[in-house]
Amino acid sequence: MDTETEGTTFEATPRMLELANELWKELRKEAKGSPGVLGVFEGSMTAAYERTGASRTHYSKLYELLREMGCIVVERKGRRDVSSRVVLLEPPTQELYDRHRGIVEYRLTHGARDATMQLEQRVSNIEGRMSGIDFTKALVDFEQRLRKLENAEREET
Repeated sequence: MDTETEGTTFEATPRMLELANELWKELRKEAKGSPGVLGVFEGSMTAAYERTGASRTHYSKLYELLREMGCIVVERKGRRDVSSRVVLLEPPTQELYDRHRGIVEYRLTHGARDATMQLEQRVSNIEGRMSGIDFTKALVDFEQRLRKLENAEREET
């Protein structure tokens, strides 16, 4: 049986959640620490998939499932000569899987909380991407550079 979610079809079986957990564990093993997130995996996604024992037909489904459940954010999709860079936000759970699949019982009992969780996840994603950036320092630096350019322009005229 398949469930359609936002134009993407997923096999609606507990096996998909099991495989998503296995893939998450593989990514987590090789992830390096990063502020505001559980880690950042940089490497070959294909190799990680292969270590889970999942069929190749499930690779893209697992990837999309983890992404759409809010478990990962893909900063860079890998190619033959470039490794993938994946930010690990939270491990897949039955609750995230049920919410993703739009289980009616889940929506009825967790509807308002679900919207809050989605907003929290979006803020967490943004924080993870911006960690380590000192915005005050960056703005001061831009202001100083702009003043130097303006002064140099005045002196030339």
